[in-house]
Amino acid sequence: MELTNLLLENYQIFKVECLLKSKVNGGKTEIVNKIRAVPYVIIVRLREDPRLMAKSDDTSEYTLMSVKFLNVFNKPTDTLMRIRNIIKGGDETFHKIDGVIDFRPLVQTLKKVQ
Repeated sequence: MELTNLLLENYQIFKVECLLKSKVNGGKTEIVNKIRAVPYVIIVRLREDPRLMAKSDDTSEYTLMSVKFLNVFNKPTDTLMRIRNIIKGGDETFHKIDGVIDFRPLVQTLKKVQ
């Protein structure tokens, strides 16, 4: 049995758009790589949005991300809030990601994959 089939039998995969506000000197590439390592997160893709680039300033920048994750709790919004809380404040298994000012999942974009 393939690993993909095993995961799909036990967990559902969801996709959501997220807004990341980070410090300019925090290193966006490093921050995104750390988000990829957060529990339940499978894939993180950056999306270009000219409106967000216009909002960025000397101290902070905005990034739109597409995030796929495994739903391991009752509702996908519960898993999504857990991911958000880990990124912003850390927990007993994963430290807070330095350089992140805010991380907002856009729940209205949440949809099941396959």
